[in-house]
Amino acid sequence: MPQIDTRLIQTAVMGGKDGDRPVILPEEAHNLDEFRRQYGQTNFWCGTLLGGCGEKLMTKRYETKVCHFAHHPDRYGTSAECHRTSEGADGADHLFIKQHVKDWLTGQGHAAEASLRTLGTGPGDAVDFWLRATEQHLRFELRPEDYRSWRKAAESLGAREGHVEWVFGPENTITHDMVARQGYALRVRCETEGTDRRVLIGTITADRPVVWDPLATCRMTRDGIVTPALENLRSAGKTRVGGMRNAPLPTSLPMTGAQIVFAVDGEAAEPTDSPFEEKGRRLYVGYLKPTAKRIIRGLLSLPADTPPPSDDFVYQLSGAVRLLLTDPIGTAQAYWAIRADVVTQLNGLDAERTGLWRPSVALDAPVSAPAPAQRQASERRPPAVSAPQVRGVRSRQATALRKGLVMVARRGGTTTWQQLAQRIDPGLRHLSANSLRNLLVEADHPVSENAVPLSVLVLAPGGQKKLPYLGAVLRDLGIDAPVSEAELQRWSTEAIRRIHTSYEQRNTSPLNAESPPGSPMLTRPPNEANREDASQKMRLLREKIEEVRQIAARGEGDRAARLTTSLKAGATHLHHYTDACKDAHALRRWRETSRQLLHNLEDLVGQVPELQASAVHPPTPSPPAAPHPPERPESPPTEHLEAGHSTDQAASLLPRMSESFIAAKASGDVTSVRRFEREAIALAGSKASAQTKLRARALSDEMRTWIKARESEEALESMRTVFETLPSPGDPREAERLRSALEHVNALRRLCSKALTQDLSDSFSDLEHRLHAAQTAAKQSARPAPARVKAERLKDNGSDQTAALADFIWLVSEIEAAREADDLESVEAARRLAGPLYARHLAPEDRERFTPFMREVKAWCGAHRSRPETVPVLKAIRQLFTKLDMTRSTATVSEIGLVLDTVRELRHKMDAPLPSADEKRLVGWEARLRQRSLRERTTARRRLGAAAETAAGQASSRPERLSLTAVERLAAPAREVLMDAARTGGAVLTWGDLRARLKEPLPHLHPDDQGELLVAVDRDTPQDEPLLTTLMASADISQHWLYPHVRFSLHRPRIPEEELAAHWAREVLKLRQIWRHR
Repeated sequence: MPQIDTRLIQTAVMGGKDGDRPVILPEEAHNLDEFRRQYGQTNFWCGTLLGGCGEKLMTKRYETKVCHFAHHPDRYGTSAECHRTSEGADGADHLFIKQHVKDWLTGQGHAAEASLRTLGTGPGDAVDFWLRATEQHLRFELRPEDYRSWRKAAESLGAREGHVEWVFGPENTITHDMVARQGYALRVRCETEGTDRRVLIGTITADRPVVWDPLATCRMTRDGIVTPALENLRSAGKTRVGGMRNAPLPTSLPMTGAQIVFAVDGEAAEPTDSPFEEKGRRLYVGYLKPTAKRIIRGLLSLPADTPPPSDDFVYQLSGAVRLLLTDPIGTAQAYWAIRADVVTQLNGLDAERTGLWRPSVALDAPVSAPAPAQRQASERRPPAVSAPQVRGVRSRQATALRKGLVMVARRGGTTTWQQLAQRIDPGLRHLSANSLRNLLVEADHPVSENAVPLSVLVLAPGGQKKLPYLGAVLRDLGIDAPVSEAELQRWSTEAIRRIHTSYEQRNTSPLNAESPPGSPMLTRPPNEANREDASQKMRLLREKIEEVRQIAARGEGDRAARLTTSLKAGATHLHHYTDACKDAHALRRWRETSRQLLHNLEDLVGQVPELQASAVHPPTPSPPAAPHPPERPESPPTEHLEAGHSTDQAASLLPRMSESFIAAKASGDVTSVRRFEREAIALAGSKASAQTKLRARALSDEMRTWIKARESEEALESMRTVFETLPSPGDPREAERLRSALEHVNALRRLCSKALTQDLSDSFSDLEHRLHAAQTAAKQSARPAPARVKAERLKDNGSDQTAALADFIWLVSEIEAAREADDLESVEAARRLAGPLYARHLAPEDRERFTPFMREVKAWCGAHRSRPETVPVLKAIRQLFTKLDMTRSTATVSEIGLVLDTVRELRHKMDAPLPSADEKRLVGWEARLRQRSLRERTTARRRLGAAAETAAGQASSRPERLSLTAVERLAAPAREVLMDAARTGGAVLTWGDLRARLKEPLPHLHPDDQGELLVAVDRDTPQDEPLLTTLMASADISQHWLYPHVRFSLHRPRIPEEELAAHWAREVLKLRQIWRHR
């Protein structure tokens, strides 16, 4: 359709429609007068080389607007369509570059042929120059291609025409590739200078911003364009000659060094002419093995000052480890190497397991032959344990792990590494899978004949399946494990049952609970506090047993059988009270079993009056003394709790959920109870009856109370384990380990919901006193000494500082991995372990090198600790506040009250108090809710009093109807106002805006007359264009309520109600596009 040209075109060509001589029109009026005197007014074209239509252009002079080119209109005031997209001064840069570069080459003594290339966008995509005398090809690529197309074109041009000099427009991935090949890349840009554009050449490097030089200051040589900045780079030796013929410099990708081991190939020659050679580093040929992958032959790049690795050892990579890559031109082969800063030598056991090394000598002491049942497995693969383990000495961490597994076995449950890390040692969560496997082997070695290792109690995350490396652990222990995964899973299930059965029998005999057969019993008398606590539990247990005996006499069926079983277990347990009081460890186990029995008996006794009232709980399963192991209770199918399910289905799930809870509580399965709690909360929030919701909420509260009590008990037991595994006096790192133990105990104390017992309180005080004494001794030993003594001390500490540096670098890598995973808890745990090493064991120069890193990690932890996403409950509360803020004006009083009730429930679930800012928001919304409730009640009373008066005056206040002639008379000026609004940007208008813009007064119209007026305005609008009355909006600048009526009256298609708002917005945008050029 012909239309008026309103574009502000700044460039044109001279000499005809196919001319290549560009000009720029000045924007100021006085400069345009000089331009007209110099070039005239009739020799300007919308050139085809600019992507134009080829028609003539005229110059338009303005005093108050920008001067510009415009197409000549026809006699109707319109012009032919022109699809030119480049209107600014940069739209002719390819022509200016062609003109100026050709003149520059001529001045340099080169006869060049210039041509324009299109790469799919337009004639200005690229400018090519061919220097026939030197056989050089110069390409200015002004619009970037995708990398693969450019790479294909570059190889084709290079093969056909030899050297190609590339100059790019904007910076992109292709310029980065050029920097990797030759150390630099060239760019081009133009700047307006009067009626001309000056050409600038930029030099890009990897380590500094682009440097721009005028084209006139550059030189053309056999190697290509040389800028002043490039000359400085070449003199400094930072460039490579050859351009695209060069293989790119290696790039690098981050890797996890702790998962890669390396062994040197002593027979291989040292690599020469490798693309990975780097100043200050050395390359080593050898064998690399990632975790759970095959061995690969490759290169390792290490700092030159690192001691050369020996082919007699295996090394683990640590520090900043990266994969080096390069892809040379002319071949599809890609070369790679590993770049590391530090390597750590592995011990014999770890090195042997990598498959890269085997010991050449036997152990110092002979190892006894395995049992006949295990001889075949032992001959195939001997137990992979080091000499200290063979002698029966376990590390501190393995000892704590074994005690933790024994506690799990006594409870008749299973565990995961996450739970063990929380209860025993936080450092477990930072160990690799290989290290965890070795720790299990060390904790279970030696395994007696026909015994089951405690390692089977550790399950994979989720607590459902075995560990993926359980088979390897069993083979390392000399046990003939099944080969297939299915058989190994069944074997693991049976082994867990055997362990539970064994420890249930030991629980009935406290003196034999932990001692292996034939081992001497080391006894020590218990303290008075433990005796008093055990005596109190014995009295409570007797009272509860008597109460259960009376109930069992009146019971029938399965309930009576369970009561009888519990009575037998309680009586047997009371029988061993006298023997348990002779030893502190035995008495502690007796008290723990008493606590479990009391819990189970409480459940059985309290089932009749309480649970019949709620009508949800089934009978309680048997206590832990039963001969069969407790199975993990199945979860009720709460995934069916959707909006479409009936209330009866939701209510039927509650008894099954209660039954599962009681079974899990009897077996001490905290993980399952947590899952049931989430399901009960979901049931309370579903579309169930009010009674069902209340019962589900009461059940979830009961589960939460039990979980907290259970966590408190487990924290107390873990605390005892920490106290029993404290370092002995005189340990070189006693202060550091005592401080770590104190932090662990403080973390466990926060999980306790009740005060510490007397023995734990005494142990805690002793720990604080020992730590204070150890720190005081360390400070005294750090005082200045004479020069000779100080020199000897520094000499002795050299090896300690080297070991501390290796440990610290490993912790740095763990911190980096945790930061990448956004794991705040892991970062803080590793930071607490790295702090003492950094402060007291690193050499001064190493401490100075890592100071910025430690400060950065501290700032990162502080920033993430204050982020709401680190506290999910706080995040949910703030999301609810945001929802209230967004619906402040539309939310009803009931909706606001419901949201605030949810906020209060979430606040009670937080361990810490609500932040002050969020507390103020809650108080503010509560006050706002009270004010709105009072205002609504007042308004309701006023409405009741004024209802009759409002109804009586409603008819008299409504405006009178207008005649059809009056409506038609108002339609014409209203249409002009809407057309003018569409031309000037398409802003929507209200009735008040329309009344203000009309030249004649517009009375307040009856609603029916408003619709008639809008229909009359658009009666002549073409069917393929949006209605002008689309610009009419309500007072809140949304779609007018009469818009569907106008469309219906003008026979426009009906729009569904749910799509009407989006359709109206699209019509407004379409109207703006159509009327912008009219």
